[in-house]
Amino acid sequence: MKPIYTTLPGWKTDLTHATKASDLPKAFMDYVAFLEAQLGAPIVIVSVGPDRSQTIEIG
Repeated sequence: MKPIYTTLPGWKTDLTHATKASDLPKAFMDYVAFLEAQLGAPIVIVSVGPDRSQTIEIG
């Protein structure tokens, strides 16, 4: 096997205060879309911190 490396743009935005999908940066959402394509499965929830209120439905 040979690993395949993919470089994606990052973000420097603090996500811990995000409360809805529209608060998340485009680069983050692009990363989620990349993961969905690679996994072949939708990602519908992301967590931006340890608290229950920091869980965001994106799908």
